[in-house]
Amino acid sequence: FSGSVSAGSKTLTSLGDTDVFVVSLTSAGVYRWAMSGGTTSPDRGLGIGVDTNGNVYNSGIANNGATFGTFTVPSTGGTYVIRLKQSDGTVNRAQKGAATLI
Repeated sequence: FSGSVSAGSKTLTSLGDTDVFVVSLTSAGVYRWAMSGGTTSPDRGLGIGVDTNGNVYNSGIANNGATFGTFTVPSTGGTYVIRLKQSDGTVNRAQKGAATLI
């Protein structure tokens, strides 16, 4: 997304060109949380999944050290995977390509 987008009571604003966002809803479709991340360059979310504990995984392509929550994925333009806590969308793991978790 670029510019801003509203989800539930939260408004997300992109850091630049295009960023990534994830919105979580309950099984009844009620807003739970939303988060965004990226860089001032174009970034793309390409995949999303959920594990058996309800944690959300997002993968994509980010440029120049994308920031997701408190994590910055070191990058000169490459792939990333982040893990978000099911309860509140806090990023608790981030990984660049096949690198070690940071």
